[in-house]
Amino acid sequence: MVDVSRRNFLKGLAVVAVGSMVPSIKLSAASGTKIPELPWPYEELDVEYARKLGHLGYYAFECGGGSFWAIANALREKVGFPYTTLPIPSK
Repeated sequence: MVDVSRRNFLKGLAVVAVGSMVPSIKLSAASGTKIPELPWPYEELDVEYARKLGHLGYYAFECGGGSFWAIANALREKVGFPYTTLPIPSK
């Protein structure tokens, strides 16, 4: 049995998560798309629409992932770029 502490497990998980995002960031940089500096533009979202997306996202990505998916997709629809560069599945 491998002895892994919770801290080392979470560090490894963060490395994998960031590593999976790097190829899509490189692709958008290679295609000539300049990703703007933070903070990205934001518009107020329809709460009821975001809630419904969150309900759908819960079944696909569970609690935290479903919440992020719902907000990111709502921002993709309302604002567009740069939220369209996020490496998440669209609905």
